[in-house]
Amino acid sequence: TRFHTVMTYIVEQYEGAVAEILDDGLLVYWNASNSVMDHALKACEAGLAMQEAMELLNTQLTDVGLLEAKPEEARGPSLRLCVGIHTGDVLCGNIGSTMKMKFGCMGDAMNLASRMR
Repeated sequence: TRFHTVMTYIVEQYEGAVAEILDDGLLVYWNASNSVMDHALKACEAGLAMQEAMELLNTQLTDVGLLEAKPEEARGPSLRLCVGIHTGDVLCGNIGSTMKMKFGCMGDAMNLASRMR
């Protein structure tokens, strides 16, 4: 919950939209449903901010005993973050059936970004 809360906040600060919360990550898009000026730049800035936030999250989790503290020279276990960013045309809108529907995006650009991480 802590991870998703922090990362969702960052995405929203850079005008992104969280499409889905996945087991260990987020599916995020920019410039869909709402026009976002400089959306590619904002996506990159959000990715960098997320990387910085992971360092703080690891420190917090170590402080509360959820990660093992290690001496400075030994790298202990920590959470890592991978970010895949790609820009391109996608199909956006209501996707699903008459019984279950969601707003989403699909297309080659989305698939490539998910594989880049």
